[in-house]
Amino acid sequence: MSQAFRPDDQLRRELLQLFASESRDELDAISGGLVALESDTEAAIAAGMVDQMMRAAHSLKGIVGHAALALLE
Repeated sequence: MSQAFRPDDQLRRELLQLFASESRDELDAISGGLVALESDTEAAIAAGMVDQMMRAAHSLKGIVGHAALALLE
């Protein structure tokens, strides 16, 4: 039976900091897209803001998944 990787406290702190930083970037992208859509929907759609927001949401989902796995081990 193999042993699961168990991060030490220092690694957990570093992962949490990375998670916070990366998540903030993606949430900023989503927030900016929503503001752009609200202020000028047609221009935001033409500029690909919806696609950018979807990519950011997908990235955020991945970040959450990886952080949860690493922090719960």
